[in-house]
Parts: sequence; structure tokens; C-alpha cells
Amino acid sequence: MISELENNIPLETRLLESTLAASLGTLELSRTLHIGPARTIALVRRLCDEGLVAVSHRRGPRAGRPSSEVTPTQLGLEYLRAYRSLESKRLRSRPADLRKAAADGEYARRLAERKAPVYELFFELSGYGNALRGSRR
Repeated sequence: MISELENNIPLETRLLESTLAASLGTLELSRTLHIGPARTIALVRRLCDEGLVAVSHRRGPRAGRPSSEVTPTQLGLEYLRAYRSLESKRLRSRPADLRKAAADGEYARRLAERKAPVYELFFELSGYGNALRGSRR
């Protein structure tokens, strides 16, 4: 079963992280990522086209199609490093918080169009709010 945390991480990043320890074939990758082989092959091709992974083919002891090993390139390692850096700074907010921030920004824009001192008005409004909150207690 895929954990909730794994479900939020993009497949590209999960594929790069799983190929860090050892170069894996597409079958092992599909098992690790819990997705089908066709989807894994399409993902590997796309990442290969973007230059994030390299695919090498090796002959096995048996006859048949040679197995392919997927290894991250230097660009893939940089991508993974940047992703981890940004992940630590992830924005944790609710949709209501974003709507409120957008409304505040719109209000600030309207005040700026009227050439009003925006910060002074916000401080004044904040003072009124604090005074109202204090009077209710």
C-alpha cells in the first residue's frame, strides 16, 4: 500500500530517489513505484528526453530482450537536490488563507491606486480590530 506521504511526492522525484542507491531496471522501478510497467517506461522515456536519467542496456545470461538499467544523470541529481531544498520550504496553507491573502492584495492595490498610505491604513485598521477585540472581553 502506498503511504499518504508517498502519494504527494511526484513520480519523477520518486523515480530519481529510487535510482540513487542502485541502478534499477524498469521492472524493479515499476514495483518500487507501485505503477504499471507501461507507465514506468513512459516516465523513464520522458525523463531521459529531459536529460534527468540515462538508460543503459545490458545483456543478461538468458536469451531475449536485454534489460535496461536506469541511472540518474548529473542534471537529475541537481533536480533532486533542488526539489529537496524546495520541499523543506513548502507553503502550508489552506485555500481559505490564499483567498484571504488575495483579497488583502486586491484591497492594497485599490488603496495604492487612490494614492493612500497603504501601511498606515493597515495599521490603523489593525488597531481598530484590536480595540474591538479588547472591548468584547
